[in-house]
Amino acid sequence: MSPMKHRINRIAPIVSRIFEPILVLPTLAFVGGVRAGLGQRELLFYALFLLCAILLPVGLFLLWRRNAKGIPWDMPERRTRIKPLLVLSGLTLVYFSVVPAFHNGILTRLFFLLTVWVIGFTVLTGRWKISGHTGCLALVVGLFVLWFGRTAWPLLLLVPLVGWARVSGKNHTVAEVISGVVYSWLFLLVFGAPQ
Repeated sequence: MSPMKHRINRIAPIVSRIFEPILVLPTLAFVGGVRAGLGQRELLFYALFLLCAILLPVGLFLLWRRNAKGIPWDMPERRTRIKPLLVLSGLTLVYFSVVPAFHNGILTRLFFLLTVWVIGFTVLTGRWKISGHTGCLALVVGLFVLWFGRTAWPLLLLVPLVGWARVSGKNHTVAEVISGVVYSWLFLLVFGAPQ
């Protein structure tokens, strides 16, 4: 293997880790909270809520992985993804039920959108493996473009970068990566952005 190819192969897992769905979706939710006009105190409580929203599924997943020995973090088998995605769908429903306590219509609509997206992703995964990394990132970037216009366009370059990392790392095929992007952008075409 050439030194250049070796360096490129080392970059792909780093890109994948930086854009983990468990980090990308809460980033979207936090930006949504800022965009929704939460005050400083509300934003602090919202940030704590999001931290719990991250830690709970990660903790449950790590516990499940420990009991289901030998399952890698990325879960290459479609069938092994279904149980964690069902739990995530349930947790997302719980989060959606908590968000109205912030009395903010934009946040409530954003969490409704995220809940429907996660449930749809789970249903699709029951039939075919698609890329969660590119799907989540395409959803986030798509929403940022709808919210912020041209200033967010450079973020579109992240989608093929993460797609490359997922294919290069042999986590997904090109079709699985593209289908994750298509799912999210079709979803946004149907549902739009919470305003």
